[in-house]
Amino acid sequence: PPSPPPPSHPPPSPPPPSPPPPSPPPPSPPPSSFPPSPDSSQTPLPVINWPPRRPRPFGALPPPPPPPEQAMARYVGCYLEIPSPWQQANPADRLVPYRLFDAPDPDLTIEKCANLARAGGFQYFSLSWGNQCWAGYGDWRAATARGQSFSCSFTCSGNILQICGGVATNSLYELLL
Repeated sequence: PPSPPPPSHPPPSPPPPSPPPPSPPPPSPPPSSFPPSPDSSQTPLPVINWPPRRPRPFGALPPPPPPPEQAMARYVGCYLEIPSPWQQANPADRLVPYRLFDAPDPDLTIEKCANLARAGGFQYFSLSWGNQCWAGYGDWRAATARGQSFSCSFTCSGNILQICGGVATNSLYELLL
């Protein structure tokens, strides 16, 4: 038998293998708040999330914890302690007789005086001169014997939004149970 004719073209070669898919890029390091390191082989420092929580918008603070139990008081009014501001007050003649601390208090507030009076078992208290706290037992009406005044104008030494009596006048309060 005759042999087949030689092929005029070489047989087709198999297709070349397709290149491998590109590998995903390595994850980029988190941004750093530190300047870049001169040594590029050094691992960048992680970002520190500070503050740990998102800041609250202004005015959205949680309510404060409840205050410790405080004395409750009712403002009675402004009353004269001595008949004249030029008269030297004799402690025995005071209508509100018990001074709750010896020296003028640089941090006096109505709440502070109320708590001192309550702790002492008093029924009423008064504030005078902006920095003095006085108290008395019994009916607070006895402290009004010299008459009402409109001269309680001294701000409290511990809270300028509060009035703590005046010259020879008392801001008078009744302690409530």
